[in-house]
Amino acid sequence: MARQYQKIPIVVEAEQLTKRTTILTLEGQMIGNPGDWLITGIEGEQYPCKDSVFRKTYREVGRNTKTPLRDVYERFKHLDMLFTRLALEEPKAHEDKYPHVCGVLWMAIVREMRMEDETKNDL
Repeated sequence: MARQYQKIPIVVEAEQLTKRTTILTLEGQMIGNPGDWLITGIEGEQYPCKDSVFRKTYREVGRNTKTPLRDVYERFKHLDMLFTRLALEEPKAHEDKYPHVCGVLWMAIVREMRMEDETKNDL
């Protein structure tokens, strides 16, 4: 059975393409179209990425970059689903789990903010 994994936050370089470009990737030759992004990965590999996917997957890194609240929600929405499921099943039977889930959520948000600060300090 497949397990779930979260991508490790890494910084990549990217530029938005203004013209049709042929890119030699690890998988072979690919075409990047205007509006797509050309990403250079951590080992120097390059690959194109559609704008819609890029905007859902990456955010610009900079000294004044802050994590938008919607990004935090996206990362932890599975906990919202857990709250909903517990509340709908048997609220009284799961009352004791709410403080624990809130604590886990808070620790995850704090850890995420610390990782983001460390990334900024490395720049």
